[in-house]
Amino acid sequence: MRDKNSYDWFSVEYSYFHVGPASDGYRLDVSGYNGDAYNALQYAGAWYGGDEGNFLHDGMKFSTRDQDNDLKHDQCTYDRTGAWWFNSCYMVCFCCNGYHEWHSTDSADTHYLDYSRMLIKPQS
Repeated sequence: MRDKNSYDWFSVEYSYFHVGPASDGYRLDVSGYNGDAYNALQYAGAWYGGDEGNFLHDGMKFSTRDQDNDLKHDQCTYDRTGAWWFNSCYMVCFCCNGYHEWHSTDSADTHYLDYSRMLIKPQS
């Protein structure tokens, strides 16, 4: 039995993580994935066929309720009740529906995280 205070830890690191200027909607640009969790920010595949690229967060502008920049017809910020670099709402959101989610595979498995941290350090 696992101790209630023990957690499984997973990490993802991108060698390049850039958020663009306000004039470009704070567009996300990531590359150089390394980690033991799924590369969900760069997932460009499909679920159930025919929607390749609909879940790619890389290259997306940041969406909020008052600034809809996602490509989904209905605003992801309302569906997911949070702001993020949405395309068609999935694969990642650290501030959605009161929890943090990170999809682990292209099979629509969602992991709801107890905790998440996003650490960004300047390039030297």
